[in-house]
Amino acid sequence: MQRVRVAIGAWTGAGVALAASAAGAVVFREDIAAMWPNAAGAFAAVGLDVNVYGLEFSDLDIDRTFEGPTPVLVVRGAVRNIGADEKAVPALRLALRDAKGEEVYAWVTKVEAPVVQPGGAAPFTAVLANPPSQA
Repeated sequence: MQRVRVAIGAWTGAGVALAASAAGAVVFREDIAAMWPNAAGAFAAVGLDVNVYGLEFSDLDIDRTFEGPTPVLVVRGAVRNIGADEKAVPALRLALRDAKGEEVYAWVTKVEAPVVQPGGAAPFTAVLANPPSQA
């Protein structure tokens, strides 16, 4: 009887430790993926998003307009810092896709602010004259 109690206690302890480890991995998945980038694929495989950069887009707005006779595509938005540290803002690569989802044109633009504070955002505006008609 004593052996059964010890075995049950050991299995219970192991189960609690496993559950705590799994919960910690979910809560701290961005930190884990930052230290071990291959982990991001494992988290994605079970449906958990991982943002290892700590930056995300917000307030996106896309307008098609004309400047005189020239068609113009204007993309506005902000790069938001969702991390706990100041982040350098990289150049942005924007791409246009056709109805099949295939990329037909891409360009790079810079954000004016070189860094974004935690919780802050850096607005951007990207203008493309004569965008491809199939996009």
